[in-house]
Amino acid sequence: MSQLPSPKFYSSEEVQQILNLAIVRSSVQPELSRDQLLEIAMDLGMGIDVVQKAEQDWLNLQLVHQKKQDFNLYRRTKLKNRAVRYLIINMFLLSANLMSAGYLAWLFYLSLFWGLTIALEFWKTLQTKGEDYERDFLHWKLKKQMKQSLFSIWNKINFIQ
Repeated sequence: MSQLPSPKFYSSEEVQQILNLAIVRSSVQPELSRDQLLEIAMDLGMGIDVVQKAEQDWLNLQLVHQKKQDFNLYRRTKLKNRAVRYLIINMFLLSANLMSAGYLAWLFYLSLFWGLTIALEFWKTLQTKGEDYERDFLHWKLKKQMKQSLFSIWNKINFIQ
């Protein structure tokens, strides 16, 4: 197998890919300390302030990622609760309908339309990208922040008394 000649220059993305492969293949520990990160950046000619800004951006992205995971868990839990409630109520209505009429009359239509809303919510819960998802996420995040603020104010009022 012939080797390609090494280019004189690499793009930033190529440098990142090569360094990632080198770290994975090296016998050096795969985790680096923050000081090691800053040292590598200085060796590459980057200013510490640039690396600290990039680190802060990365931390912010990790926080948003964690909040989105929390939001997805919230949506799945909410959907599961609605589906269980749907099943329990429909089993009760099925029993009542069979006991009163002896056959499925009105229950079929009610279950069908209610089941359609559950199916649409299921589809919406599976969607984790797009404008609707981002809008719902921001709405959930704002609602959660408002609850935390009100809880904090309530605690301060109770502490003063």
